[in-house]
Amino acid sequence: MPTNKGGKKKAPLFYTEEDDLKPYGVLANDLMVTPLGLLAAVLGVKYARKEDKDSGCLWVQYRCEFQSPIEKELFEGYRKCSKAEHIWQEISKQEEVVQKNEEERSMIEGLNSRFQEKRRAQEAKNTKKKFS
Repeated sequence: MPTNKGGKKKAPLFYTEEDDLKPYGVLANDLMVTPLGLLAAVLGVKYARKEDKDSGCLWVQYRCEFQSPIEKELFEGYRKCSKAEHIWQEISKQEEVVQKNEEERSMIEGLNSRFQEKRRAQEAKNTKKKFS
């Protein structure tokens, strides 16, 4: 872990070890469905005091990237998603990356073609001047 100026180790934002998540029966990055039907990904556990395991609170991130805690007492209505839903989540993430890359490639090709057109026009103009 990185250290700060005082030499103390900085605590992680979320604890994601299996022992930390065991009370909830989930692992980091597991997908869950809330009682309201929202899809959320498990981020990990935050502790008020690391040495006090009962002070932990599970944190999840929703699709809109909003992060929220879930208290142990309110965890009953949440259910873990199936493996198929995990696979679809990974496919969706990969498709988003591909889409972003395609948009970037298209923009670069457009800029490149405009640059080539300007260069050809400049060469034609220079060639005209030579023969005049």
